[in-house]
Amino acid sequence: MSDWTRSQHDPELPDETLKEVLELYKSGLDIPAVKPARQFLLCPVGLVASGKTTVLKPLAERLNAVRVSTDEIRQILKQRHFNYNRTSAMAYTVIKELLDGGYSVAVDGNCGSEGAQKRVEELKKRPDIRVIWFRVDPPEEFIINKLRHYKHTWLFRDADEAVASFYKYKEKYGDFSELDLPYVYTFDTSRPDLDTQIGEAAAIMEKELR
Repeated sequence: MSDWTRSQHDPELPDETLKEVLELYKSGLDIPAVKPARQFLLCPVGLVASGKTTVLKPLAERLNAVRVSTDEIRQILKQRHFNYNRTSAMAYTVIKELLDGGYSVAVDGNCGSEGAQKRVEELKKRPDIRVIWFRVDPPEEFIINKLRHYKHTWLFRDADEAVASFYKYKEKYGDFSELDLPYVYTFDTSRPDLDTQIGEAAAIMEKELR
């Protein structure tokens, strides 16, 4: 049984524990000392293990945004033996609080699913919130090879489980190639010039925010 499947048999995080877990997660956030002149959301679209976190971390740092990670929320839930059903709602709550506080947010998770897009639509109804979409789209063989050789931690038991989870995710959501979103940049994390790509993307995003 996969780790993902086992998590669905764990109990759901109860309301009375929700605030405690949210506060635990928020205590580990890297909050910039200076708030941005214009608030924005960084919204990546990409499959499991495509490299969203790899590009989002330096982008968030350069653009002065708070990174909110759905995987880090899942890890806390797993450690406390709860399933992942409330992950997206919890991330949404944290993002709303940060926006209310005047910060910008880099969403470290796939924003291409139908549910995520609906939440982004709700968030961008706020005055002066700019949504910046970008895609992380390496070749599939690169992702599979990465999963087969990845140093597995809490999320997958082994490489076989990681690869199986990738195909399950792709079967459920597709590869997002049909989405008509205003991407400002598409990353290919299989290329050796990733630092250059990140620099190019950050410059485009900074221009978008002027």
